[in-house]
Amino acid sequence: MKKWGNMKKRKKKIISITIVTTVMIFFVLNIQSFPDLIGHWSEKEVDRLNVLGITAGYEDGNFYPQNSVTRAEFVKMLVSALGYANDAENLKNTKLLFSDLGRDHWANGTILAAYELGILEEKPGEKVRPDDKITRLEIIAMLMRSYGNYEPVSYKTFADQNAIPSAYRKDVASAVELGFVTGFPDDTLRPEATATRSESAAMIHRLMRKKGLLYDYIGTFLQGNGETFTLSVNGQAVDLKRSNRNIRWPAVENSGSRIGVILDPAGMVVDFDLFN
Repeated sequence: MKKWGNMKKRKKKIISITIVTTVMIFFVLNIQSFPDLIGHWSEKEVDRLNVLGITAGYEDGNFYPQNSVTRAEFVKMLVSALGYANDAENLKNTKLLFSDLGRDHWANGTILAAYELGILEEKPGEKVRPDDKITRLEIIAMLMRSYGNYEPVSYKTFADQNAIPSAYRKDVASAVELGFVTGFPDDTLRPEATATRSESAAMIHRLMRKKGLLYDYIGTFLQGNGETFTLSVNGQAVDLKRSNRNIRWPAVENSGSRIGVILDPAGMVVDFDLFN
């Protein structure tokens, strides 16, 4: 039985719960990109997750976006993105649940947390295959379990539709409709293809945006100068410092602009989205 009550979600700062249906204009502030990601299609998403401690690079400073991802590695990113990294740490070395996951496996706590959260479909005693490379379909299924119940309006038909097991077609349709996943230029989904590090990060980033987990603050811009700016969040004025004081944000210098703000661990603004 999943012990949902034992999992404590991280506390977010004062957030205005807002459903944004308009186009988002993106700006990157002082986020340092990985050398091999500069100009890559997933650069922004990976950099943001890196600032939040959800992704990380290799010892040589690169990210290697085309490398594969194991099931354990993806689950670790997803559990962290949902705000349960501390719970995962507390669960490690506590118990044996899956037949191929020992207490000494580096992802034991993370996988146990994912089970408690209902992200995994495997049952106790079964194999969870932590070191197998994860497929695009497995990611889609985990994302939809993380998101919650959703009824798609329509079912997109891909060129390789027959490769999608019938039991997962609702998950695929939902993930497509929610914007978590897209097909390839040849109109295929490639559900059994091994997912890359960039694909994994991008899909987690989209889930976080949809669930409202990406921003530390969402508010209305009131005023700003070279060092700080002020947001109105739920009727309260919040003063924030920019990570790089030399950066001007001409797009939000006018009072009334609505923005979502991402902070680094030191509480400095490193990125934001302007809701146009």
